Amino acid sequence: MTDEIASLFPSGEFTAFDFTRPEYAEPPLAGSPLTGLHSLCGKVTLSNALCCDVQLLESDGAVALAGKSAGGQGLTGSAPLVSQPDSLLSFSYRYLDPATMQRVIWQQATGAVARLQIVQNGAFNGVALAHLPTLLGVFIAGASGGKGAGGMPQPVAVSPGVWHRVQLVLSAQPDASRLIVDGREIDTFTLSAIPATPFTLFGTVGRQVPSSPLLLGRIVATSPLPAEPVIAKIQAWLAAGYKPGGASSPAGWPEKYNPRTLHPVSQVSVTTSQARVAAIINHDGSINPEKVLIADGENAIHPLASLTKIMTAIVLLDGQPEYSEKLTRLSCDPATGSGANLAEGDTLCLRDAVYNLMLPSSNVTANMIARIYGGKLLTAEGQSDFSVPQAVSRWMAQMNSRAQALGMHSARFTTPSGLGRNSASALDVLKMVAAATQYPLIMQSWRTQTHAIKVSGNAPRREYIINTNDLLFSDPTVIGGKTGTLTPLFNLFCLAQMPDHQRLVVIALAASAKQDRATDCAAMLAAIKAQYD
Repeated sequence: MTDEIASLFPSGEFTAFDFTRPEYAEPPLAGSPLTGLHSLCGKVTLSNALCCDVQLLESDGAVALAGKSAGGQGLTGSAPLVSQPDSLLSFSYRYLDPATMQRVIWQQATGAVARLQIVQNGAFNGVALAHLPTLLGVFIAGASGGKGAGGMPQPVAVSPGVWHRVQLVLSAQPDASRLIVDGREIDTFTLSAIPATPFTLFGTVGRQVPSSPLLLGRIVATSPLPAEPVIAKIQAWLAAGYKPGGASSPAGWPEKYNPRTLHPVSQVSVTTSQARVAAIINHDGSINPEKVLIADGENAIHPLASLTKIMTAIVLLDGQPEYSEKLTRLSCDPATGSGANLAEGDTLCLRDAVYNLMLPSSNVTANMIARIYGGKLLTAEGQSDFSVPQAVSRWMAQMNSRAQALGMHSARFTTPSGLGRNSASALDVLKMVAAATQYPLIMQSWRTQTHAIKVSGNAPRREYIINTNDLLFSDPTVIGGKTGTLTPLFNLFCLAQMPDHQRLVVIALAASAKQDRATDCAAMLAAIKAQYD
């Protein structure tokens, strides 16, 4: 995996530390005091000139860098990790002590206005860093537009004793910088500058000594900002290669899982859904028929409603558009039904458009996508004089073609939003969902509970949207899902992560009451989880 991350940057313009590989340390023995550590690319070194209490700890083959110090002292790097907007900073870490504010990574020059501090158990309160147990806070002087105090990125609650992945996507474009934690986008903000000073790891705010060290697994930083697929691969690298270990080692991210063999469930107590499927899907988006664990009415064809928007997003992202591309609503874009939060002349970026598709299930956003990107398909095919209906028709042809390529032979798409006669079987919905898991932006939107989209145009504003998947709020194993409503029928799929990291999809179609779709999905989840007891 280390070679794979290096292959993403053939020019060597990156800095990465892999603390799980003790051969990079001096001395190379875990458990010994650390005097020096080389980055994987050999350009940056860490030194312990401040005599911070830092060690490489090992247990059952798992290695992490553990740091515990007071008074702001820490482990110092020989150069900045990031020195300008248009950069990416990613790291994995774990903490145990919520009672003490601990700096994770920081860059700050004495007396400088520009500074970057990533702090566990603390956040900026508008004046200074305040102790807020379990919150991870990011402070960047000059940041604005975030949902935290003073325009900082919104602090996020992270559990002690669990490994977390953090990514700071630092862009020079307005409202394009992002804080991502454990694959979930927390906030967007605007960044003006970053201090080009050497970085420091660990250290506390004040003189209090934490009871337990903070652990770092991997760090990678690069500029310029890489493309989204590369960002997703870096996120995977942060979590790869760990073996199960004890209290002082990075447990929970084994390199090779030993998945449990799960058995089909013959009976599940459900309510009114007319078709139900539960299946384990592979991490590459493929499906093994023997891993379909529940199948009841799976071949019957039902209205898709807003599950249609999953295919709309797949086809949109197949074109590999820039996430910053702008979409503007015109008077010809229908706004009936769910998610009618955009007026004529409103503009949003493509990334926010996908969030608007998935969280409040915005029909008008789906219609905008079909008009704009259906038109781009026609233009690419050499047509220059076409109508809006022709553009939408071309888009629908692309959606139906993509469905057939996925083997969704029962599927029929007539509109991009789900209004109309869009239909498929539950097994074909499973194929669509499995394919969608290969798109990082779709996965991020599915697991996001609330989000703020930035709307520009005649009435600039932040539009706050909420995910309509109730199980995302009540079941911690649920990492995504999408609702579909075409009264009097209600659909829901949920994606859950099992204890052995297998991905489980549950689908309930054509329930006769809104609450029944969630009840039936929860019942299927419970039936599968019972095999882990």
